[in-house]
Amino acid sequence: MDKKINAFTLIEILIALAIISALTAVGVPIVQNIITESKESTAKDNLRSIAFMQQDQYRESRQYYPCPKKTINTNQIDKQFFSGKGELSSGDYSYKITGGCSTFNASALISESKAKCFMIDQSRVVSTIECPKTVAKVSNCTIKGGTRISGGSVVSCVNGQLVTKTLNTKNFSNYKPPAIAGQGNGSWVVVDSNGKQVKGQGGMVCSLSFCGPNGGIYQWGSASFGGNAPWGKGTLSQNGYKVIFEAPSNKGSMAGNYQSSGNQKDQLTYNFQTGIWSRGDGTKRDTNGNYIK
Repeated sequence: MDKKINAFTLIEILIALAIISALTAVGVPIVQNIITESKESTAKDNLRSIAFMQQDQYRESRQYYPCPKKTINTNQIDKQFFSGKGELSSGDYSYKITGGCSTFNASALISESKAKCFMIDQSRVVSTIECPKTVAKVSNCTIKGGTRISGGSVVSCVNGQLVTKTLNTKNFSNYKPPAIAGQGNGSWVVVDSNGKQVKGQGGMVCSLSFCGPNGGIYQWGSASFGGNAPWGKGTLSQNGYKVIFEAPSNKGSMAGNYQSSGNQKDQLTYNFQTGIWSRGDGTKRDTNGNYIK
């Protein structure tokens, strides 16, 4: 009797692979949706638990946690309502309570996920809210060096929570003279909003009260002064200029060369962030009059 060997043809194998691929393409999104819905369900359940425990808190003390009002993070909520065993921090969401005393808002937040974010208050109704761009979990909030600067903010980890504070950027609009400017006369220089020395202007020796913010020099160029000033027509503000402290008067001024030459290598530039003056030829010094190598 002849033995017949059964085998798959290449076409059959390709068809089988195509079917598997099609099932995978359909199945993976379904599984992902189930996982996402499970995360959302857990987050909403946690918020409801927080709201119910807040109601108990209010019945006992006639105030919601926290009181006085402040913002409470995941770790603090975990300790207050969940025995501090890490039940909240073990999930994918970060939690936050704002308000307190007479009202409260509890949020479940997540980022870089298809999952939604939610909020609940004393009405115990869960609502959907917009998710933040970045949320750090308690368990994985680690930033090299402790802090970093991102988008004009200082970001750091405090007790495992991401803390963001607005960076107090020093610039033309909020310029404040250094403390040494109030210790006697100094050299002051007229600059534009980029910190560039204004053409035709050298260093002026004057006091903080006259050349500092809102000092008498800011009246020059107004109608009461005939509309003219050493820098031209109009006041400093009308021209978009400010007078910046260069150095104590006994340290001299570096501004005179540009006034006479108009050459960019002689022009001074003030860095509002660092408080350092630099000249076009590379010379630098601080507002104490010390040269920097």
